Order: sequence, then C-alpha cells, then structure tokens
Amino acid sequence: MVRDVIREYEMISRQQVNFDKSLLYFGANVHLLCKETIANLVGVRVAVSPEKYLGLPMMVGKRKTWAFSNFIDRFRKRVEGWSCRFLSMGEKGLY
Repeated sequence: MVRDVIREYEMISRQQVNFDKSLLYFGANVHLLCKETIANLVGVRVAVSPEKYLGLPMMVGKRKTWAFSNFIDRFRKRVEGWSCRFLSMGEKGLY
C-alpha cells in the first residue's frame, strides 16, 4: 500500500523516487521489528542515526545556538568569500 502511494505520487508529479538513496526515519519508541517490517515493505533502508539532514541537525532541542553553529559558520565563510570576490577595495572600506 505504501509503495502504491509512492507510485501514484511518481505518476502525478512526473518525478521518480530513488529507493537506493531513500531512508526511513522512526521515532525512538518504535520497535525494531516494526521498523524492519516497514522498511522491507517499502524497499528502503532504516536510518541508523539521523543526526543531520541536508547538512542541518534533525533534532535541535533546547541547544539551538550549538545546533546551528556549524551552519552559521559555513554561511558566514561563504558570504565573506563573496565580499572578497565581488566588492572593490573602495567598497570594502565601508564595512
């Protein structure tokens, strides 16, 4: 049934789900047997430790500053790189 829903999505959206790259994420209270059963039905792997997704933390909790510090540092370095390449020396004096 789950796979049928995914196939329906593929037909409507004209996109194809890559099951080799797909992962299933479950909450901590889901039993291992249930996880494995669903993963086998759908045909994807179970994520072992979902710490990050697209470079950002999955679970943040109360430590938001710590959780996003790596993202902020990478963003800051990228913006500084833009400043060095695209601003003239006169414009750099303003900052």
